[in-house]
Amino acid sequence: RGDMGLRWIRKRDGRRVTFDVRKLAQSLRAAAAEAGESILAEEIAEVVSLFLEKQSAERIARGDAVPSTEDVQDIVERVLLDTNHARTAAVLAERHHRKGKQREEIRVQRSGLAPLAPDGEPLAEPAPEPWNEGKIAHSLQRHCGLQEAVAEEVARDVEQRILRLGLREISATLVREVVNAVLAERGFHARLAEPEVLAIRAEQIRSRLAGAIVRPVGGAAAIGGPEATVGAYVLGRWALEHIYPPEVAHAHRTGAIHIQDLGRPLRVATGAISLDERKRQLGSGAPRSAAEALAAVATLLGELAPHHARQVALPYVNVFLSPFACRREATVRRDLREGLRMLAAACIPQPLLLHLGPVPQPLRDRAPVGVGARRWRTGYGELETESDRVANWIAQLVPEVRSGLGTDRLQLAAAIPPGATRPPWAEHADVLLLDSPELAPPMAQGLCEATALREPSETSPLCAGALKVIGLNCARAAYEAGPGNEPGLRSRLHERLALCIEAFASHARLLESTIFKPPLPLWDGGPRAPRPPVADPARSVCVLALVGLDVAMTALTGERMDDNAAAFELAVDLARELAEAARRLGVERGLTVRLEEPHMPAGTARLTDLDLQRHPEASRRVLGDASAMPGRYTTRLAPPPRSAPEAAALLEQLYLPLRLSPWCAAADCPDAFPLLHAAASSRSGCGLPGSLPDTEA
Repeated sequence: RGDMGLRWIRKRDGRRVTFDVRKLAQSLRAAAAEAGESILAEEIAEVVSLFLEKQSAERIARGDAVPSTEDVQDIVERVLLDTNHARTAAVLAERHHRKGKQREEIRVQRSGLAPLAPDGEPLAEPAPEPWNEGKIAHSLQRHCGLQEAVAEEVARDVEQRILRLGLREISATLVREVVNAVLAERGFHARLAEPEVLAIRAEQIRSRLAGAIVRPVGGAAAIGGPEATVGAYVLGRWALEHIYPPEVAHAHRTGAIHIQDLGRPLRVATGAISLDERKRQLGSGAPRSAAEALAAVATLLGELAPHHARQVALPYVNVFLSPFACRREATVRRDLREGLRMLAAACIPQPLLLHLGPVPQPLRDRAPVGVGARRWRTGYGELETESDRVANWIAQLVPEVRSGLGTDRLQLAAAIPPGATRPPWAEHADVLLLDSPELAPPMAQGLCEATALREPSETSPLCAGALKVIGLNCARAAYEAGPGNEPGLRSRLHERLALCIEAFASHARLLESTIFKPPLPLWDGGPRAPRPPVADPARSVCVLALVGLDVAMTALTGERMDDNAAAFELAVDLARELAEAARRLGVERGLTVRLEEPHMPAGTARLTDLDLQRHPEASRRVLGDASAMPGRYTTRLAPPPRSAPEAAALLEQLYLPLRLSPWCAAADCPDAFPLLHAAASSRSGCGLPGSLPDTEA
């Protein structure tokens, strides 16, 4: 049944491993022999698999299609009891309890040199770590080249031998020797050696230090200074060797893909803060004015700074501040100015995106949280006038605050519904986007759908976010395929898409084990400080970017997309095909993957430079002379429209099927948004249609 619905299960440590019904049958047979019962192990294992597949279909609807080992144990016990095998069920339950208790008691002491303080003084030895079978399987795959199924089998054998030893504290050296003994018994020549050293030449460090100081005129200073630049470089090297599989690391090094924020592996890309949820969670300390509400967000931004690599956004900030607008205008403007100043001072180094828009439909009936966390009897829909007033005041005050503090890290995004007139506060926005229930806002910019803001969170005011952003180099695939070779281009794109999904899964495993579900230090029974909120993994996504898709079409067809309708249609077809494949492959790995158009200037510039070196002739035809200032790849799926028919075609063929809202930066394409808005307004007179393909990518 390995080719049917159920393919993966989640282990206790968060790993996703292949589900094997044969191993389940072996466990049942062994337990039945110990219990003295006769049992049809294969048939019972098949029944358990059928139950799990039925549950998996229900889980897919909730966005989590991977059952846990506890789910498997519960169903096995239920099936055994229903088939009158109570003694076998009791033996299995006792085995699982005994092994779980033994795993919790074992501590692994790392071997090696004693840690040193920055001044060179020796520090105390680190505390022992809990036993983790997944680390052994991961090391066998990475350092010995074993396939996942074989590595899991070897790791399971090693665990059984360690448990039979009965030791409560063992050294990492002993574990390594047991692993090597099992490998030798199974006929493998590979061995686990002592942990390797990450070697970096002194000249590489020197060049990064100098590069962080000497920058082009007008260029931004390195965030965190030159020391942070070197640290990010070292962590990037470590991530390629220890987080991502070798084939993924090779694809990033050679420029087939680009993993954004490689040197910041423990950070999520973006996050969206629900201001309404922040007000509610403060309880007795709930804000009594707009200034206090924004001050609460500023405090949260300080906690998020070490955990987010890119942007943090406040979706519909004007809507959630509207309950505080029922005062004199001078008082409200003063409160907003004071709150915006605190936000501008707090959003360093990550920028903060203030999202202004009309009251969305999912929030119209939601009771507002007002002064002192008091609930209103009406919904936010009754505060539409106040919401527009707050949006106008924020749009007027943000340029003033940015100028006064000398910072540009406070950005404005204006959402305009199709069919609506352009509001005054949209004139001051840095970016514009269409606001419609049929178009999902780009989460790579920190935004989220209004439905996520309506559903309260139990743990964090961070309602959504982008965990990771990875770019797929479409131009490189086109260069390698050659002119006119459409099948070759498609094949290469799908091969590298699979590498992107593997990279997403590797990063998700790291976040699960360190941020979302870190191992508890059970040897420390004292009180622990609460962990700062980072993101809600159930509502977060992995973002895939198609880098240089327009350049790929030029290299393939010889003409640009905006000059050749056939090239445009081919690009749209490729984007939709890759979006659906990314969504499907992501669900198989327990991930939500979306195709978007993120802002990644450093990544696109890096891929462009690598391609100019590797494929100079092909690149020169589409980017210009390499000796002059070449063009750069972009993450836009299509060029900005130049006319109303082009805008209508973009909406109809590209953005609507992908459920992606066009993201129009005023500096990049000032004329694109009016055309897209006009095209959307002309559809059925009042907005976008409600029946769209279910292709949430």
